[in-house]
Amino acid sequence: MVHRSYVAAIEAYEQQSPRTAVTWNKIGVAYHHLFAFDEARKYYQTALSLNPHYADALNNLAAVYHSQHDYKQAERTYKLALKYAPNNAITYCNLGTAYFADEKYKPGMQAYSKALALNPHVFDPGQTQIVQETSTRRQLVAVNYYLAKTYATAGKMQEAIACLRKALEAGLKDRKQIMKDKEFTALRSTPEFHQMMLEQTGGG
Repeated sequence: MVHRSYVAAIEAYEQQSPRTAVTWNKIGVAYHHLFAFDEARKYYQTALSLNPHYADALNNLAAVYHSQHDYKQAERTYKLALKYAPNNAITYCNLGTAYFADEKYKPGMQAYSKALALNPHVFDPGQTQIVQETSTRRQLVAVNYYLAKTYATAGKMQEAIACLRKALEAGLKDRKQIMKDKEFTALRSTPEFHQMMLEQTGGG
């Protein structure tokens, strides 16, 4: 798995005996990485049949629903995962992304804020359990815009600027909103913010 040899990993896991919920979940993860979502879902559900309270398998199953654009089912399943692992920052992050995909921006930002409070590095690159699939440019704009708000509220200005830049590059049109949103009040007074806005208007 570590070396991304997912087919070999599946074969190795399938030879394990007895197969536990953890094993079934890992086989599901390997299929997930191969974008074989139906197979992944089958193995996550098998893991959950052995351990219905298995939060990691629930988080992974929810990610499958998300990838298939069934956002409401994804939200329900992430919430169930949080019932059994209430301090899992990754799951809060994924729940927020599902909310944004479903255009529920306020609960999405609340979930992101909770994720950041639980783990200041949860949004760092390389967090493999985070759902990255944002199926439309509009969703990409929303995720980065609200993540910028989350960082700005937490006083993480560099991260907020980086996310705002991504939102603008993805096609954020409403520049006036950036100048109005209260979460960006402190950010607007930084030279980095003015430089970014200058670049966006072609003056940089």
